[in-house]
Amino acid sequence: MHGPALFAHGTSDHCPSADRAALERLRGALETGREFLHDWQAAQRNPQQAAVLIQAERDPVAKARRSRQVGPAIRTWLADGDVLTLQARAAAPGSHSPALPAAAPRALPPPAGASPRR
Repeated sequence: MHGPALFAHGTSDHCPSADRAALERLRGALETGREFLHDWQAAQRNPQQAAVLIQAERDPVAKARRSRQVGPAIRTWLADGDVLTLQARAAAPGSHSPALPAAAPRALPPPAGASPRR
């Protein structure tokens, strides 16, 4: 969602070269995924198109083709997505610190009376 705006804005001169490389990979992944996303969004609006996509889910050849097309983009987003988050925060107006929190927020406690997960 925020990728296109960040890519249009460009990277700062202070962006480390490793981050620039990751952003270029993410830019490529975004372009790769756009076609699939366009089809998916069309299916959301059109029941006939949705039926075609559902049928394709059942077709092993179509499913394998989609996985070959979209899989690399998904792996790129999973591997480099944190760089996009850091750079988006750094590029945000009024941003003072692009750093992420040192640790993930603690999980909420379970509801009263619920048994703890194991």
